[in-house]
Amino acid sequence: MADPVSAAIGAASLGLGAASLAIQIFEGVKTGYGYFQLAANIDKDCESFRIRLLMEYTRMIEWGDAAGLSRVEDHPAFDRKMRAQGALIMAVLGEMNSLLGNLRQIGLQYEAHDLTVSMDKMTVNDGGDKNDSKTSLLGTQAASPVDLSVFNTVLSTASAGKDSKRHMSGFNHIIGLSKGSLTIAKDPRRISWAMRDHNKFKEGLVRLKQLTDYLGGTLRNTQQEILLQTTRETFLGMLQLSTSVAEIKTLLSAVQVAPLPACDDDGASIFSQATTLIGSDEGQGTGQGGRHNEMSMFEKLVRFRAVYAELETVKDIEVLKYTLLKDVEALKIEVEEGGELAARTMGKYQGKIAWVEWKKYREISDGIRDGETIWKAPDVAIENVRRLVALMQRKERPVEFRVPTCLGYVQDLDNSRFGFVYQQENPAAGQTEPKSLLSLLGGDAPSLTVRMRLAQSLATSILYLHAVSWLHKGLRSASVLFFDHELDNPYITGFEYARPDRKDYTATAPPADLEWAIYCHPEYQGPNNMKAFFKKTFDIYAFGIILLEIAYWKPAEEILGFVVDNSKIDPKSKEFPKPRHDPNSLQATRAIRARLIEDEPQLLSQVRILMGDRYHDALKACIEGLSAGIPEGSQADPVVSTLIQQAYLRLVVDKMGGIVV
Repeated sequence: MADPVSAAIGAASLGLGAASLAIQIFEGVKTGYGYFQLAANIDKDCESFRIRLLMEYTRMIEWGDAAGLSRVEDHPAFDRKMRAQGALIMAVLGEMNSLLGNLRQIGLQYEAHDLTVSMDKMTVNDGGDKNDSKTSLLGTQAASPVDLSVFNTVLSTASAGKDSKRHMSGFNHIIGLSKGSLTIAKDPRRISWAMRDHNKFKEGLVRLKQLTDYLGGTLRNTQQEILLQTTRETFLGMLQLSTSVAEIKTLLSAVQVAPLPACDDDGASIFSQATTLIGSDEGQGTGQGGRHNEMSMFEKLVRFRAVYAELETVKDIEVLKYTLLKDVEALKIEVEEGGELAARTMGKYQGKIAWVEWKKYREISDGIRDGETIWKAPDVAIENVRRLVALMQRKERPVEFRVPTCLGYVQDLDNSRFGFVYQQENPAAGQTEPKSLLSLLGGDAPSLTVRMRLAQSLATSILYLHAVSWLHKGLRSASVLFFDHELDNPYITGFEYARPDRKDYTATAPPADLEWAIYCHPEYQGPNNMKAFFKKTFDIYAFGIILLEIAYWKPAEEILGFVVDNSKIDPKSKEFPKPRHDPNSLQATRAIRARLIEDEPQLLSQVRILMGDRYHDALKACIEGLSAGIPEGSQADPVVSTLIQQAYLRLVVDKMGGIVV
């Protein structure tokens, strides 16, 4: 068929029944997609086609939400829109319907029965008949019940007015598949995959993507932005639900079938092609470097998640041995006043500015030799350090992670600790030591614009880190570094306690002193904190404390009364005032969350005055935990983790992203 725009030219008046006809064709297109989702006996080499069809289906129904086609109550609004875009919409939907029929002929076989298939008949069924046929996305199913109606109601409060209303049809469909709670109307064994021509099928998928792009172009600018945001949420959800190496590689293959839509903003969308990879040559237009620069952000995330998943399963120690720095003599550490065991020490490596971030480990016995007990680092601790360093060395890491490249690690046997060695990231900044956010707090406050951009950058970085199932575990203002005078260009460090977001993964808890505890969620403090698994919401809580510091431009310990504000000390007084709260009290540090939410609401009210409503709401969401409607203690479950990510997108990233200073 010709270009839909050309097909629309010269179209006759559509009449009053045009909207009704478009709705019927739209339902037919949904049915066409339904055949592929219900088909059985799929080969591995076709799995990426099925996933890409699912991606395009979610894009189409999200367009239907925005256009007013999906719900009966919205049909009058769609009828009005048909006057301007009717011919184009009819042409596109008609071609999509025909194209899906051709793809069925190429890729499926089914018995000649009166078979009715509809995606709408795959409805969420939280109770369900045990005899119902069920399907799940990439084999992932939720281990805990999730009340999607409660969760969706909570997220709807993030919408700002009628024009910003976002539906969640595509996202809910993905979650429903993963919960194994979508009931299939007919026995899927009556339809099966039987691919006859891979190349023609791929060409059809590319055309489907183009047609969905055309549909998006029929919306107003505001609606187009909402469509991009909802599609981003759905696709990030698919990434989160892909847990094995095979599943992630399948998703990557699906993404590579056709380039994802780009946008014109400055990198806020996961579809933006304006971003680069660590170590890629910006001026290189061809070859591998050029290909990397052309990737959408979502493709980069999927690619990096695949690298991460492979490193998690590496058994051959040879693959990881290069993470240990052999030429330790080249590392010249200059011990600072913080003491020999300071968490970060500056130095030089091969003549360039470098720094080392230390992680203590508990020694275990390695036997007795010559009457003396030999102590060593646990093998699992060494393996975890090597995997983490190998990950931070990879050039596939998107720059939006804002994570500096790790050169390798050293082992300090005398002090039972590992050292993660980093080097200057910005050559243009010269050979100057990086400054931490903590060291700048309390000085002259930057402009509101700079502080807002800093907060937005950190919020996006945490989103992407969590999107690849990476928990930081040590977020605090001391781990935010700047290599130049641009405060809106931060780097996140302090990954010595980071780990994958998996239930079966053990790791060391950060130290219990005030400089860590003040950022630590109350559920993860105290002598029994290792009995609780670290959660995404704990990282998000720590980010909330950092947002508090950025708003006040003071250290959290000062804002929260754990140290005395020196500016309020009377130099003539002979008595030195005591802090309002004991910095050595576990009870006091565990009470921080309750103080911010309930006991001392004026602390957050001041944030509203300083930074505005949206910033205040995002900060409060971080502190509260984003977990309404989600079972407690189940965040390692892929489905629940996806819902947390969705809430963080809506209530934090998008809230702050909408701030214009």
